[in-house]
Amino acid sequence: MGPCVRRRGDPTARRDYVRVPVVRWKRKRFTRVVIRPRELARATLLGSPTVPPAHRRPSIVAQPSTPSLAIAVAVLLVGALATVALTQWDPTAEPPLAVIDDEEATEGVDPPTATDTGTELVEVPTERTAEIPLSLDTTVIWPLEVRLDLVEDLSLPEVPAGPPLGSGRNARLSGRIANASGDPVPARIRFDPGGPNAGRELLCDASGRFGATDLVPGMAIVEVTGPGIIGSRREVRLREGQDELLNIGYGRPGTVQGRVVGENGDGVVGARVSLDGQVLETGEDGTFFFPEVAAGRCLLEISQEGFVDYRTLLGVAGGYTVEAGALQFVLRRPCSLRLILRPNIGGPEPALVYLMPANSNRERAFPWHTVNPILLTGDAPVVVEDLPEGAIHIRTFRTGAEAQPAYKQVQLNAGDETEAVIRLEPAPVVSGAVFDSSGEAAAGATVRLSAADVARASQRLFPTSDQLWLEHVLPLMPSVEQVVTTDTSGRFRLTSWSDVSPFRLLEITSQDGSQSLAMVVGPEHDNAELELRLAATEREDARLEVVIPGRTQALPVEVVVNGAPRDGFVLAASQDLEIEGLVPGVYRLEVVWHGERVAKEPSVVIVDSARDMWTLPQEAIEGQSAETWRKLGRPYPGPSGGD
Repeated sequence: MGPCVRRRGDPTARRDYVRVPVVRWKRKRFTRVVIRPRELARATLLGSPTVPPAHRRPSIVAQPSTPSLAIAVAVLLVGALATVALTQWDPTAEPPLAVIDDEEATEGVDPPTATDTGTELVEVPTERTAEIPLSLDTTVIWPLEVRLDLVEDLSLPEVPAGPPLGSGRNARLSGRIANASGDPVPARIRFDPGGPNAGRELLCDASGRFGATDLVPGMAIVEVTGPGIIGSRREVRLREGQDELLNIGYGRPGTVQGRVVGENGDGVVGARVSLDGQVLETGEDGTFFFPEVAAGRCLLEISQEGFVDYRTLLGVAGGYTVEAGALQFVLRRPCSLRLILRPNIGGPEPALVYLMPANSNRERAFPWHTVNPILLTGDAPVVVEDLPEGAIHIRTFRTGAEAQPAYKQVQLNAGDETEAVIRLEPAPVVSGAVFDSSGEAAAGATVRLSAADVARASQRLFPTSDQLWLEHVLPLMPSVEQVVTTDTSGRFRLTSWSDVSPFRLLEITSQDGSQSLAMVVGPEHDNAELELRLAATEREDARLEVVIPGRTQALPVEVVVNGAPRDGFVLAASQDLEIEGLVPGVYRLEVVWHGERVAKEPSVVIVDSARDMWTLPQEAIEGQSAETWRKLGRPYPGPSGGD
């Protein structure tokens, strides 16, 4: 019997498990393909640069000539005056286009590059005039800025001990997206399914700003799409309890060209090259050409069967064209890994196998998220091809079973196939039957079991290499979060993993989403048969009502909830401030007007309806003079000639 494999690019690969005697495992490919024939034709005419020694994979830096550098500096200086959204480029720093070698980067720290601050949008200032249309007459030019961040979700069940349910999602990401003219874009920022926050989507407001403060920590890839922009694909390193900025402007894009070769120096034909989300294939001599790439730290990914895939960060300066021959990427010879499952216990779902480097500092250049997870049914071996050389860890998860030992380390050698036998042992389970409100079996319901604190549970899984999540794109392991679907009789079965998190959140949603259930699962539920009944799904909304005394005119207001900016509005003088659509919970509150603190509370309980009172600075009540409005370039809305 031949190996059981998944075909590259098969969208049904995670659902249909078949025995294929010849074809071997192929990794997931990029889903968005943009091929420009004229650009490919131009790329094939480019000159071939000097080939580095075959045994080295060098860190490559584009070295522009002196005239080219002078021209680039002049263009950037002129562009800085015309482009409001971009900061100035420092010509004394690194070259304007550089491959950022992650292999030599400090663990958990972003590699330095001249484009970190020189080509991306500046952070939205905390002190700004209202960017909202003043539909009501007011002479108050600066908005009241209200920020609410959820600290604890009170809509979830309470646990007897330990961290509350829903904990550990406290990484923060924010930024602004602007088009070529510097105008805001109603863009979408979507997280790649291969990493944490898989499928999560953030939306920009009317000013192009976006944000979230409830993200799972770890290295992630996001795709930016929107009207009138070419889009981007960027890496973001989300640290626990810290801010990460992603500002992108599409004015003055750069032009990038290069060449992909094998270790023998020959060009690799037909290699798929993705740069900042744009995808094309190399020409006959291995060259590629991207005429327009947004400035910033762009993700470069190269893939071709028979070679080890390659990824790196490429610093692109706005308005700069990299010369032909300046960039060359060497693809290495691959290794193969044969996986065998013995004994074949647990299931009936396939085992999920995750490969990762034995050392978090190693193999940053390989996109592990394109391999993981590997589906292993146990009926036949699976061969995984095109892997990098070196020591790797194999972690295996299956319903009703645990791998022994928890991970297996193997050494992969270029050109060779290594065999690894994975051994499973029975494990405690959480199982039961789900019924709808009428007593019928809830077939096709989604069942999710999550650790109370996903960040801590992930660190317990990798106690000696917690930096792995900051160096490589990895999803939440099944020991932290599992998702299954009930069968025709409404039954489900999950591995308990109570040793990773004693108390877990069990969430069940009917197939049509109209009914649901949420409950705490503890060690006492291990191997106990549960009988659960769904109830009609009711959204629990809370709101905050605020009385602001002394106001005599309208007030511009901007509200940010969990990092996500809401559309600004103007509050009439006779109205109280109401912030609706909140999740019942404990919030961290901060209110500022023109840099002056109005209110700050570390824990405000908002359940159903909560009330508060704020006192504004006198200037926020009386407004600003006509001279102040004119200095800020805004037409004065008050009486002509007012002070």
